[in-house]
Amino acid sequence: MQWACVLLPQLAMDGVLRRLEAPADAAIALVEGPPQRRVLHAVTPAARALGLRPGLPLAAAQALSTQFRTIELDPDAVERSRLLLAAWAYRFSSQVSIDLPHAVLLEVGHSLRLFGPWPRLEARLREELHELGFRHRIVAAPNPHAARILANVHDGYAFDEHTLPNVPGKSIKGVLVEYGPGGYSPGHTHPRTAFIYATVLEGAIRSQVNDGPVTTYNAGQSFSEMPGDRHGVSANASQTQPAKLLAVFVVDTNEKELATPFAH
Repeated sequence: MQWACVLLPQLAMDGVLRRLEAPADAAIALVEGPPQRRVLHAVTPAARALGLRPGLPLAAAQALSTQFRTIELDPDAVERSRLLLAAWAYRFSSQVSIDLPHAVLLEVGHSLRLFGPWPRLEARLREELHELGFRHRIVAAPNPHAARILANVHDGYAFDEHTLPNVPGKSIKGVLVEYGPGGYSPGHTHPRTAFIYATVLEGAIRSQVNDGPVTTYNAGQSFSEMPGDRHGVSANASQTQPAKLLAVFVVDTNEKELATPFAH
């Protein structure tokens, strides 16, 4: 299977701009929070040029400039935009998900028979998203979680599980690791050919690589392992909540065992 991730980094603002039919150079800030702690959620490029940025308190923003318009963030409107894009994605695939944050994922492996090779389908997705008014990044990978992680750092990449472009003999493989409350993996090593980039998707993960410190990584944070590293601790940091991480391997194609427990 091959999954495309359409990352929508400015979904809330794009929905507002579509609704207002605002010009591209409009200085607009979306605001959220209780009356005593109003903060900026998103800003247009024109507002950013005034010194505004997401997370800035509204009072501080108004001290910097009064030449911008504020609009209340509407979570219901954001959800309507997500559902609109999911409905749009079903035109290209029978398998569509909006479960992962800020993204629409669609299985495209079977769609290529109808829409042609991936570069052609990707170009069509981009053209229609541009017409709809949604800024985006698009990647493709063998599973939805791998595609979602790749979209954080790349735009326009497409991998399958068996080959890595321009690196003969290497593959990229995504492994989803899920821990229940208090769950953990025994100490282990990975293939000596493997470079690993892991991102916490949910909850918090305690990790120790080689003789380094035991570090807690929260959702959205990442860590890496180099070829030959020893992964002594990999565990859910919570005794009450689940945790999930995605490990993306760059590894020799002929490697089958991706983890080997320490010998005792």
